[in-house]
Amino acid sequence: MTGVTERTIRDMCAESSEERRFDLRFIVAVAIGLKMMPEHALEFVELDGYHLRRKKKEERFYKFFLHRSGKISVSECNRILKNHNLLPLTNCENEQTN
Repeated sequence: MTGVTERTIRDMCAESSEERRFDLRFIVAVAIGLKMMPEHALEFVELDGYHLRRKKKEERFYKFFLHRSGKISVSECNRILKNHNLLPLTNCENEQTN
């Protein structure tokens, strides 16, 4: 399981990038869930207009996760974030570790 539903991906593809900017947590979850290569995952985040900053604790974690894309699951990212008192990437209760 990716932690991102098929319907969410379909809805995301149906909307024009000019009409909507997606939440950073969602973008990171999609990149991780699709097991993008790290360089593509980072570019994917930037294409939605985000720049990960070192000053923000959660964004340092996101960058770490993106560098490990393909080797870490969304559920593992969520567990790490929760352990550091940060919001998870997704709110899926029935996640499975890949």
